[in-house]
Amino acid sequence: MSETHNDSPAKERIPEGQAVPQVYDIEKSFTKKIIIFTLAAFLIAVLFNFPLEKNIITAIENQIAKNRRCPISYQKIELGYFLPKVILKDATIPGQCFNKVGTNLNFDEILFRISMPSFWPIGIKTKLEAHQDGARINIFPRLAIGGNAIQIEDTVLEGSFLSSFTSFPNLLKGHIAVQGNFELKGQTVSSGHLKIDSKDLVIPPQTLMGINLSSLPFKKLEVAGTYTKKSFHLKAFRIGDNNSPIAAEFTGKITPSPHNFNFSRLDLEGRVRFSNAFLNEVGLLRIMLNGKKQKEGYYYIRLQGTLGVPKPTFIDPT
Repeated sequence: MSETHNDSPAKERIPEGQAVPQVYDIEKSFTKKIIIFTLAAFLIAVLFNFPLEKNIITAIENQIAKNRRCPISYQKIELGYFLPKVILKDATIPGQCFNKVGTNLNFDEILFRISMPSFWPIGIKTKLEAHQDGARINIFPRLAIGGNAIQIEDTVLEGSFLSSFTSFPNLLKGHIAVQGNFELKGQTVSSGHLKIDSKDLVIPPQTLMGINLSSLPFKKLEVAGTYTKKSFHLKAFRIGDNNSPIAAEFTGKITPSPHNFNFSRLDLEGRVRFSNAFLNEVGLLRIMLNGKKQKEGYYYIRLQGTLGVPKPTFIDPT
């Protein structure tokens, strides 16, 4: 009698009170998925059913309305959630915000968002972006425990934008890059640094102060200075190059007026050079310079008075 061998694997008995590992892992994974799905469903329900967005927009509108000194208008407010931000569509900043009543600045959009934490000093760094034909503005306000600050980076202003701040709609052409960093105490600037640069600055043909001028291609513009003790200390101001009709260099101090920038006081010294072609075009200037001493083709000048009405005085260069 032959024995019968069963080659099939023996069934493993599970001791009482012990779960199958594979089943346990599946149950654990399934439980996690249920929890994640429930939380996601709850958040989606809050965002779409609870009037959170409406309440935020209402709060922003109330804050804008409170600023009667500079009443910004806009067509629409939008919120962004991925990187928290507020967007003002078709925004208008009236001229009264910069003491230029009757002249408005119109932007396609103004965007404000939290940029990143500031670790020193401890606080929050935010970002303000504004775009318009002729302007790309990027400002980084920093809200910190020790005081607030404003940083300006990657900002380029075209001449048409800057001309809108003046009485001459076609005063400037070209691109002007701006960088700066300013510390604030309360709502006023306590200290800061500013740098302005251009390589294609031009004054188009026009009439200025009753004088008919042809195009003035300055090309080069460099401005650098610091603000402290309520005055802007001009470390360098250079405009024009060897081929420009006018070239000038100045240093000194400007004391800004809190009410009207044109009333800012000047205390500058420097030198100016005029090309023969420019002097021939502006005969009155040639008469004014008659007898004034030069050094290497430059007239040395002290500028006082105000920014709106400067008072030049010629200095003996020797």
